[in-house]
Amino acid sequence: MENNSTSGVFILVYDRQGRLFQLRPIAEKHLAQTRMWANDSVLQHCMCRSSYVSADDQGRWFQKLNEDSSCIVFAIEEAKSQRHVGNTGLYSLSWEHKRAEFWIVLAPEAQAHGLGSAVTKSMLHYAFRTCSLNRVEALVRVDNHISMRLFLRSGFIQEGLLREHHQVHGYPVDMVILSFLARQFRE
Repeated sequence: MENNSTSGVFILVYDRQGRLFQLRPIAEKHLAQTRMWANDSVLQHCMCRSSYVSADDQGRWFQKLNEDSSCIVFAIEEAKSQRHVGNTGLYSLSWEHKRAEFWIVLAPEAQAHGLGSAVTKSMLHYAFRTCSLNRVEALVRVDNHISMRLFLRSGFIQEGLLREHHQVHGYPVDMVILSFLARQFRE
């Protein structure tokens, strides 16, 4: 079973080393690795997560994903080996207001090779050309410098600071809001 809102969609991207990757609808086969990332302490910090994700939690998330048209999630795989190296997607998708929140998670070994930039560019193309959105937002933890650099280099504009927007381990965390508009994509 795969994410209904993306069935049949495959997006191909290359990292800086010329390796081919595919974005494909997230499927049950991707859940174990996704859960490992969700429970990794370093990635949890970046994602503003503080709770353990059980197999049952993961199953409920996947079921909800398949029923919710406001969420589109892709697994990122090496095309040759089909090794799962990350996830990306659009959350809080509003068809009425033509906007969504973009996110990306890459395994540590898949970082620093240009894959994040290639996936971000492809997802912006998907958001503006396929989904006909007008605005893509990103929320980034204020101390997540790697994600901030990725989004700014990709053309996102920093709009402001959302003070104490998330709670992590019972403590408030500030978030930076960035956006990318369809008219920027056309320029």
